[in-house]
Amino acid sequence: MSLRIGEWKGRQVSVTSRLIPRFFWMTASIDVFIDSRCVLKTGGQLKMIGGSSSSFEDSGTTHSVELTWGHAGLRSFPIEVKIDEEHIAKTRVVTGNWPMALWPWALGIGLLSWHIIQRK
Repeated sequence: MSLRIGEWKGRQVSVTSRLIPRFFWMTASIDVFIDSRCVLKTGGQLKMIGGSSSSFEDSGTTHSVELTWGHAGLRSFPIEVKIDEEHIAKTRVVTGNWPMALWPWALGIGLLSWHIIQRK
């Protein structure tokens, strides 16, 4: 699921967020796109707050893109995106596969329940 967050030089800027299996699905990769071209991928860092930056070439010129994120809720992250120091957006991005974050909890509860039943 892609979220359109603004424009840069007349082109659409969007972001996606998806949980990845690293660290038991507790990390998300947040990716920034200009039109359909990915210009930044965070790759799933185990940080509650943080940032990532990258450079890309467009029409023979090198540009920088910066993404910062804050504390995640169950389904979304607060983010801010800048391109060449120009503020593009400050918004929240919904993580497309957010229910995957629930399976470690379900597994833990299931194992605890099984352990309690076995002790009786």
